[in-house]
Amino acid sequence: MNANIRRLFQTSERVYLQQLIDIESLSFPTPFGWDSLKEDLDNPNVWIDGLFVSENGQEEFLASYLRLQKFYDEMHIVQIATHPTFRRHGYGKQLLQQALLHTKQAGCTSCFLEVRKSNEAAIL
Repeated sequence: MNANIRRLFQTSERVYLQQLIDIESLSFPTPFGWDSLKEDLDNPNVWIDGLFVSENGQEEFLASYLRLQKFYDEMHIVQIATHPTFRRHGYGKQLLQQALLHTKQAGCTSCFLEVRKSNEAAIL
């Protein structure tokens, strides 16, 4: 299985929005939803990256995504989630590395991720 990360969502990438919303709904008790996502797509201080998987040249599938927002000199990881089918493959770790790269490229001095105590998979 091939995996690649790229910035979402340029105009041509918006076809993956429903897949992102699906992952969000499967991953969070109170998802942000469409309105928040649409605002973020037009915000120059927000990055949304997707990790796409494909097998044997088949159509790509959004397996995981990362949502970052810059506040002054800090980068905040607003969301990071992986579709349940693709969890425990290291995709979240790859996206965290991407977040640190964005942090450095944006000239930020720190990057934050808040995790609920009940989210044991994220803490391990």
